[in-house]
Amino acid sequence: VRPGGSVVGLRSWRDAKGAGWIANHPSPPSGKSLSAWYSMRKWGSWRLAFILARLQRQLWSQPPAAPAESPASSVSASVPPAVPAAA
Repeated sequence: VRPGGSVVGLRSWRDAKGAGWIANHPSPPSGKSLSAWYSMRKWGSWRLAFILARLQRQLWSQPPAAPAESPASSVSASVPPAVPAAA
């Protein structure tokens, strides 16, 4: 992001304790503000902190996925029941 530029839902911060990026939730479930802070010091670079904040924002912006089918139920549905061996 160029100086003076902006990305929807992201903002940078810089203070005496450090600097980094903040991802804001587009519609927090509780009605309160919800954000994730990514520090340049913790992640080692300004760019990585930005990428993580952007990724978090994208995940929050996606509609919830349908629950995945468990592997056990999909296998049992496709495998016929075992036939007992004749003695």
